[in-house]
Amino acid sequence: MLNRSNVGVFFNKTKGQLEALAGQFREREDAESYIFQKGSAKFFSNQALIEILEQENLRIEETQIITVANQKGGVGKTSTVLSQARNLSDIGFKVLVIDTDAQSNTTRSLLGKKGERSLFNVLDEGLDIKEIILNARENLDIAPANSDCSRIDLILSDSTFTYNPATLIREIIDELHYDFVLIDTNPSFSSLNIACIASSDRVICPVPLAEWEIDGVEQVAKVVHGINKRLKTSINLDFLVTKFSKNETTAYEEISKLKDLDGNLLNTLIPDASAFRKAQKTGILESRGKAYKETLKLTREIVQNSIGQ
Repeated sequence: MLNRSNVGVFFNKTKGQLEALAGQFREREDAESYIFQKGSAKFFSNQALIEILEQENLRIEETQIITVANQKGGVGKTSTVLSQARNLSDIGFKVLVIDTDAQSNTTRSLLGKKGERSLFNVLDEGLDIKEIILNARENLDIAPANSDCSRIDLILSDSTFTYNPATLIREIIDELHYDFVLIDTNPSFSSLNIACIASSDRVICPVPLAEWEIDGVEQVAKVVHGINKRLKTSINLDFLVTKFSKNETTAYEEISKLKDLDGNLLNTLIPDASAFRKAQKTGILESRGKAYKETLKLTREIVQNSIGQ
């Protein structure tokens, strides 16, 4: 549930504009189901947020598949998936997270344990993905991961398993009716990761400013654009700056280098904050402070970029 301050961050509204919105809901007979107060904080209900999304023309017409990928570990892939899954679901979107990483960090963060079944069972045994999906919170489900995910590439490399990488994930989630599907990947360009990327509308590549290597990021760009060329897809590639510190003298110089790459540099700069390091362990990013507000700005960018896709 979003308090009024955070609603203002996401919808880019001033205090006066927020008060006008709140006034619309307070005029209704069942006003308490749209906006309510806990202590000194005022909250908009999920139903109210959905109506505001409609007013702002921010509803999603077709399921958006977003893969978060980078061949290097520790760059913020899991943190990005977790924060955006939470934000999108809080705002009222229906979200499915697919964890494909055998380390299962995203799964453990959302469920407190690894999954008993995973995407491996869907591909190996022919299970419907509905049979492995678990609910994590309101509007947020997860197809969990476990150690079996490390064997998925063996299935995909089997000559008897024929598939189109550009449609593999789309076929699996067909008719599930989510607004967003967020895919967390392991740090490689495995056959599974290639299939996830190829099935996506958008790939977000987190780039930790303090330690990024131009060669690694260029490789992501080459993979995405190579898939687009070979498979006649039109996947968008976004670079997301993470671990940003404005006190670093070379920070903006490094950012300018990203602008030269073949992809879209997102405006949001995710800070190098202790809140993210804590969230990596607990799976919970506190809904206050600069770090959280920056993730909300990223959520707005993702939604805006997804309109009309």
